[in-house]
Amino acid sequence: MAFTATTNSLKKSTLTFTGNIGRSGAKKFVYFIQYTKGDETAATLSISFIKNSISTTTAFASSPVDTAAVAQQVFTITGTQNVTIPVTVPMCASAIVAILANTGSTATGTIIIDGFPDLTTA
Repeated sequence: MAFTATTNSLKKSTLTFTGNIGRSGAKKFVYFIQYTKGDETAATLSISFIKNSISTTTAFASSPVDTAAVAQQVFTITGTQNVTIPVTVPMCASAIVAILANTGSTATGTIIIDGFPDLTTA
């Protein structure tokens, strides 16, 4: 398992989780999120990647598609639900960075997030 993070609430403005990909060869990283909505409008998950040969701390924004305009890859969860979010991993990435945040009012919801490299070849 890459990481497990549990919060009693989303009271922080953001929570950052880093999952090592290393030499696993994972082409995808999968997040399992259990979200119970509170006073916030939504929870968001932004995805970035680290390339150790450039920097072990600098996260580079990830665009969900290969286009001329790069847009940060952000997933929005708007209501109480359990979701699975698969993320495509660039072959050269050393680590994946997930930033959990909220929109709207002060966060009072709860969230459990687990992340796993998907090592399937099919």
